[in-house]
Amino acid sequence: MPRSHGRHRQRRTTEGTTGRHRTSAGQGCPRTWATALVGAALALAVPAVLAGCGVPAEREPHAIDGPVPEEPAEDPDTGADHPGEDVTVQFLHRQDGESRLVPVRRTVSRPRTDTGVLEALLLHPPTEGERAVDITTAIPVATMLADPPERTGGDVLVVDLSSALFDARGGELRSAYAQIVCTATRIDGVRAVRFEVEGDATPALDGRGEATDRPLRCEDYAELAPPVPAPAGPGPPAAPAGAPAPPAG
Repeated sequence: MPRSHGRHRQRRTTEGTTGRHRTSAGQGCPRTWATALVGAALALAVPAVLAGCGVPAEREPHAIDGPVPEEPAEDPDTGADHPGEDVTVQFLHRQDGESRLVPVRRTVSRPRTDTGVLEALLLHPPTEGERAVDITTAIPVATMLADPPERTGGDVLVVDLSSALFDARGGELRSAYAQIVCTATRIDGVRAVRFEVEGDATPALDGRGEATDRPLRCEDYAELAPPVPAPAGPGPPAAPAGAPAPPAG
């Protein structure tokens, strides 16, 4: 008889249906003990059977010695000890038929990354409350990063976008580029942005609406910057309306 067949027979003899369960102590306990647990005898039969299986019966409940499972670790990005980080993105404020860049706060997970900042702009458009005060975006809703942004040439960030960006046209496309450039250049160490679409280098529109291959800075979109109020000049406060003018000299 082949040896492999003998090992098979031996395993069946060891593991065959013996009518007994094995306990940690190595002692057997009859399978038929369950048939005795009927009706009012249940409460009396359980301690006896447990004792027969090597489990002593006790009168009072007590704590079982053994390792206590640890609580699951708190997610470092969402736990109270690791709050998110505020960043500034650039949306548009429409007023009197014109659109101007306006900074808006968003929250990203720690640690803050270039991808996280740009996705806060692309994937989290103005809220209902923000839209109620005429804050909007020119970036088409389906626009997303085609690849993570990459720093090249020191302070230049290459931003690779999906082709959905070109759902915007003309002045809207110019404003979309302005939002992205002025958001990215607020990231530490980034001064300019170069664009790719689906991995291919592509010209972008500057503040005058002209296509260019050069890296763009936020200063290139001065036409979309919010107006700066004129500083108050020195001198006494203006006289109320109707008051006589002060004497000259």
